[in-house]
Amino acid sequence: MNKKIQAIYQTLLILIWFIASQYIVGIITNLILGTNELKINQFYNQHQYVISLSAQILCLIGLLCTQHKEFKNVKDVVLSVRQIIKYILGGVGLWMLSSILISILIPYFPSYHEITELFTENEVILRFIVIVLIAPILEEYMFRDRIQSKLSGEFGTPIGILGQALLFGSLHSLSLQKIYAAIIGVILGVVKQKDGHIKGTVVMHMTVNFIGWFIGSYI
Repeated sequence: MNKKIQAIYQTLLILIWFIASQYIVGIITNLILGTNELKINQFYNQHQYVISLSAQILCLIGLLCTQHKEFKNVKDVVLSVRQIIKYILGGVGLWMLSSILISILIPYFPSYHEITELFTENEVILRFIVIVLIAPILEEYMFRDRIQSKLSGEFGTPIGILGQALLFGSLHSLSLQKIYAAIIGVILGVVKQKDGHIKGTVVMHMTVNFIGWFIGSYI
């Protein structure tokens, strides 16, 4: 198989697995709850983050099982305090950029107020685990590590960065989210390409999501 076609094929498989993980968890949940539609709807409304967390873990396990990496020493997984602070500040900068983009574009996307539905009054801890911890790890590994590396290797760095960023943005639910997520995806892709690893982008992504989680939950 042509290497470029193979890269596209593998990228599609990753995206399909990401979507399939959510359907698999949904099917299992429905089987456990039975056929009572009211009961199913109530469970989804009250425990949406249980569903999300289960799907994310399933997806991450599947991705990790298809690529084995050995860490030679602790430096492969640990950042210095100075590096962590640098990436946290970078994450704050990304959040500020997204806020500016939202303020500029929100008049054209009146339905964006639906983002508040992500921050329900229940499951505060689970919401933190899903949004701040697991999602950044899964998304950085999936988009910046796996997809960007595959596309960059066969189509060049610019295509790799832009391609993963567009895919990253497209998987967000709201139209305005898609725009600023894609822009953030480009920046994270550049950082990953410069660093050669996703440790820094994971910290930046966690910082952006933490600020959103904190404001949505408590402010």
